[in-house]
Amino acid sequence: DASFAFIASIEDPFPKERDQESLPLSCLQIMGPNDEYLVQADPDDTKFWAWTSQQALGCIFESKEGTNVETTTVVPPDDFESTVESGFQVLPTRIQGKLRGHDGSYGGNLQRGTCSGAQGDCDFDFQVQPLAGWGDQEQKSTAGWLASYPIFE
Repeated sequence: DASFAFIASIEDPFPKERDQESLPLSCLQIMGPNDEYLVQADPDDTKFWAWTSQQALGCIFESKEGTNVETTTVVPPDDFESTVESGFQVLPTRIQGKLRGHDGSYGGNLQRGTCSGAQGDCDFDFQVQPLAGWGDQEQKSTAGWLASYPIFE
């Protein structure tokens, strides 16, 4: 058995001014067995998308040549493999992605091939069966009703 951790983030989103000081990023990090760590980021934070009504988020870093993929919204899951070169999407019951990154433990460079860490790829596509806390089910989060107070923000 192996465990993996997926961390999707948007860093310094939509700065007021895009200058040398701002570094907006859409990012995916994956940590795996034996302390393996891959990261891919894109300075175009507008590629990161999320739904407001359900658990869903993602970022298409690069579409495949010759495809016409909208990079700011979900790709139909059955089309993901044939249209996306690198990116990810987390949907309510499915998680898909193609990470084309580098070993993030050596620091961050954005361009593949110019980073300090070894290059690596990680493709994933799996189903998730919610057990509790989603949809019409009773709330079962760690904090439960306490999560509604601003102390947790």
